Amino acid sequence: NAGVSALILGPDGHPLYLGRTTRFATPRQRQVLRALYATCAVEGCDIPTGLCEIHHTDGWKLGSPTDIDKLAPACGFHNRWIEDNPDRVRTIRDANGRYIIHCLPPWDAKHHETDTRRSRPSRPQKSDRQPEGP
Repeated sequence: NAGVSALILGPDGHPLYLGRTTRFATPRQRQVLRALYATCAVEGCDIPTGLCEIHHTDGWKLGSPTDIDKLAPACGFHNRWIEDNPDRVRTIRDANGRYIIHCLPPWDAKHHETDTRRSRPSRPQKSDRQPEGP
């Protein structure tokens, strides 16, 4: 499967835009992300960037490239949570181009508020209930 890919280099001559040639961020991409983010990109999470995994903001499985402008640090918990709950995630960019990821809380019987971005039933459906234990 030979192909041609553009290679865009950062100012120091290291590739920062890798397209789909590789899934994992390079050490130089991680260095850039550590300079941009102090912590996990999920709002309110204080796990230091150096301990985070690198998250493809549009989802690697959905075709997102491993390009520096499509990556953000996410702690291991949030990186998996985002992938498992894509309908409960809102991602925005701040004025400096950094991603801010909002994880919407799970809906349960204690919260009857309606999220204006996503409609939900006003009461739990039978299929939404957790099975009761023995």
